[in-house]
Amino acid sequence: MSVSDRIALSHPDARSARGGFTLIELLAVIAIIAILASLLLPAFSRTKAKAQGIGCLNNTRQLTLAWRMYAEDHQERLVYNFDIFGLSQTLQNNRCENWVNNIMSWGVEPGNTNTTLLNVGPLAPYVSGARNIYKCPADRYLSPQQRSRGWSGRTRSLSMNAFLGPDSPAPDGFWDRGVNYNCQTHRQFIKLTDLANPAQRYVVLDEHPDSINDPYFLVNPTGSTWRDLPASYHNGAGGLSFADGHSELRRWHFPSTKQVVRYQAGDFDTRFPIPLAERGDRDWMIERATEPRRP
Repeated sequence: MSVSDRIALSHPDARSARGGFTLIELLAVIAIIAILASLLLPAFSRTKAKAQGIGCLNNTRQLTLAWRMYAEDHQERLVYNFDIFGLSQTLQNNRCENWVNNIMSWGVEPGNTNTTLLNVGPLAPYVSGARNIYKCPADRYLSPQQRSRGWSGRTRSLSMNAFLGPDSPAPDGFWDRGVNYNCQTHRQFIKLTDLANPAQRYVVLDEHPDSINDPYFLVNPTGSTWRDLPASYHNGAGGLSFADGHSELRRWHFPSTKQVVRYQAGDFDTRFPIPLAERGDRDWMIERATEPRRP
C-alpha cells in the first residue's frame, strides 16, 4: 500500500464515506428514540383508555335499552334479577330465567367462560345475541389458575342494581310487596313505572373483579362496609347506566372504593370497611339505587 493510500484511509472524510456510525452518534439516536417514545406512549395510553371508556358506555347503554324494551313488552314488569341463591337454584333446575345466567369466580368453573349462558336469558333476544356487551373492555383480569388454562378472559364484568326487579323466582312476601329482602327498610322496584326519576336510578354497572359473582349488585343503605364493590377500571372511574337510557363514567373519590385487585373472592362486608370520612361514594350510589320504604 502506498503512502498516499494510507493517508486517505486515515482521513475522517474517508471513514464517513464508508457509511458507518460512531458510538456517540448511535447513542444520540437511541436517546432521541427514547425521548420520542416517552412523549408518545402516554398519548397512546390515553387514547386506549378513552376507547375502552367509550366501549364501556356503549355496552351499559345497550344493556339498559334491552332492559327497558323487555319491560315495555311485559306490561312494564322488570326482568328477573336474582341474587346468588335464587340464581343457583334456577340453574340447578336447568332454568335460565334471570337477566343473565352465569356466576363469576377466580376458579375454573365453566360459568366463567361459557358464552352459551349469555344467549339463553330473557334479555338475549333484545341484544341480538351479542356477547361482548356484558363485559367492560378494560376488564382483562384473570387469576393465575385461569391463566394457566390459557383463558383469554371471563365473560362478564357487569352487574345489575339489586333493587330492580323480582329477586327470586316466585313471590316470597318481600319483592311482591315492594320490599328488598336483604335491606327490608328500602324499596324493591318491580315495574318500570315504579321509577319516579329514572335518570337518577342506575341499572347496570362495572363490578370490581374480586367482588363479582352473581349479577346482583347490592349496596347496603344501612351498613358501613361495601357489600359489593364497584369497579374502577377507567383511571379511578366506573361505568354505570341509568333507567332513562343514558350512561356515564363515575369517578370515585375515596381509596376505600378504589381497591386493587387481589384475585381473592370473598365477603366484602367484612373485608372492606368504609371509613366514616369516605362514605361519599357509597352514599352517592345508595341515592341512585333505591329509596326508603314509605310507612
